[in-house]
Amino acid sequence: FADDKLMAFGKSVFNVTAEFEKMQAVLRNTFGSNSAAMVAMETIKNFAKTTPFSVQQLTDSFIKLANQGFQPNVEEMRKLGDLASSTGKTFDQLTEAIIDAQVGEFERLKEFGVRAKKEGENVIFTFKGVETQVTNNNAAIRQYIISLGDLNGVSGSAAAISETLGGKVNNLGDAWDIIVT
Repeated sequence: FADDKLMAFGKSVFNVTAEFEKMQAVLRNTFGSNSAAMVAMETIKNFAKTTPFSVQQLTDSFIKLANQGFQPNVEEMRKLGDLASSTGKTFDQLTEAIIDAQVGEFERLKEFGVRAKKEGENVIFTFKGVETQVTNNNAAIRQYIISLGDLNGVSGSAAAISETLGGKVNNLGDAWDIIVT
């Protein structure tokens, strides 16, 4: 029995270490620099500690966004995390919605309560009954979506969820993963 448990533990450590090495390699390739990859990974790890999102989920999303030309800083990640949490969605679902919206496909934003319609060179977004018009380009669309994380009823959602039992279990899992890597 003890041998089986010891082998299972060893396999778990191996799998977590392999996954972190893979994430680090992808970040290194994305940035073309080991030091930039290490900074990004530390930022993601620290951010994960206070959110209901796992290091793996955040890293996957960060890589997708970085490959689209957007490297979110901690404050932008907080706002995006709050928007995702306020609707009970994952960070990755919001990441995919952002990537789609930047190319004029707004369907996935509806999952986050955001409606959009193109009007000439602009996009009119509606969130919680408030219409906002932005220029139809990547930066303006991205900034609008990020800004939603500061709104009343959205801001603080990720932190609130991380204080629930499920959030604490997730954070414990992240802490364990970080310890064994």
